Amino acid sequence: RNQSNPPFTGGKGSVSEGGIRVPFIVQGPGVKAGSVSHVRATGMDLLPTLMDLAGKPLPKAERPDEQTVVEGGSLVPVLEAGGEGAVTRSHEEIVIHFPHYDLNNGGPASALYLGDWKLVRNYDSGKTMLYDIAKDPGEKRDLAAEQSDRVKDMTRRLDDYLKAVKAQMPEKNTDPEAGKGDPHDTP
Repeated sequence: RNQSNPPFTGGKGSVSEGGIRVPFIVQGPGVKAGSVSHVRATGMDLLPTLMDLAGKPLPKAERPDEQTVVEGGSLVPVLEAGGEGAVTRSHEEIVIHFPHYDLNNGGPASALYLGDWKLVRNYDSGKTMLYDIAKDPGEKRDLAAEQSDRVKDMTRRLDDYLKAVKAQMPEKNTDPEAGKGDPHDTP
């Protein structure tokens, strides 16, 4: 099965750009036809966007020590500005956490975006990689060794986030054949 998504690396089920980046098409009042945006958006932004369009406030956390109830931010400012602008979220960073084995996904991993920077942690290898996604969307040049302070900061942010949301963490795969083959094959 071909999971190629050039110029990006990886495919669905991975935290590589080829597994994360997907087109998002919007049509509606206030959205300029033919506009294009490179503002990062996630599924977490859909509820805040719909609530904003409906003129409804987002629910608030019940306790001061809780994370906000909704992590995403409204895309309305970007949609109304012809693709320009920014999304205001409860966190400066965006975390993608995939603690599972899947067909050829490289194993369980997490990614943290902070501006143009992307930190990737592979739980099988224990390796942490850092990419400047704006300059290197194909994730060809790992800058972790050159940017150790940035890696430390982003690693702390990732660990803090995963702990705060009580994220499920991966368990080591003890079956080297698990996850291989086509999941659509029948015995």
